[in-house]
Amino acid sequence: MAKRKKINIFRCLFAGLLIFFLTEIVKQELKIDRLNSEITSTKNNIVDLRNRHESLQGEQSSINDPKYIERIAREHYNMVKKEELPIFVKE
Repeated sequence: MAKRKKINIFRCLFAGLLIFFLTEIVKQELKIDRLNSEITSTKNNIVDLRNRHESLQGEQSSINDPKYIERIAREHYNMVKKEELPIFVKE
């Protein structure tokens, strides 16, 4: 009977350790998945920022061009030249 108790205690201890290690492995896998998704998101963000940087560099090179300044003034600020008549459309 004493031998059977030792075996049962050993089995319970082994099962407890097994459950503990399995839960730790699952936690680590979940953490790895979360970190991988963050890495992917960050890489996509880097690509977007690089594209925006290139776009801004192109805009910076043309910012001193008078034609570019005129186009921006007309499109964004509805400005007109002195001899032009502005036309407003009501919807």
